[in-house]
Amino acid sequence: MITGMIRSKLLATSAVTDIVSTRIYVDDIPDPATLPAISISKASFVPNKEVGKKKFERILVSCWAEPGNPKNPAVVESVAAAVRAVFDIPRCNFAPYRLTSSVSATAYDVTSSHCRGGFRLIDPTTGWYHIPVDLEIDYNEV
Repeated sequence: MITGMIRSKLLATSAVTDIVSTRIYVDDIPDPATLPAISISKASFVPNKEVGKKKFERILVSCWAEPGNPKNPAVVESVAAAVRAVFDIPRCNFAPYRLTSSVSATAYDVTSSHCRGGFRLIDPTTGWYHIPVDLEIDYNEV
């Protein structure tokens, strides 16, 4: 559910779609793939036992691009920077925002979001550049 909401937020951000268009996928990218692209998957989920509607999740937002010839990481770095600009918000500047589902009435009020990681790799299977951005998000179920 939250992965779809993260996808919707990225699709609503022109800085992201200017680079990847609508190639933002939940769980996995298609084979064959058109790059650059983004895939989104859950990394962990921690419910708050004291506050039933409070949740903490880690979402892996994977940024993908072809290396090119000669190799040039500029595209994949731009994709990762655009993702970070959407979700890596310092606490002192944070204004809560709402994520909504396009398929159900579920909504979450996000109380913090931060990005970790983001080092560049070359995927050994595909040969593509890969930057895994670890999104940590706290939210309340509305």
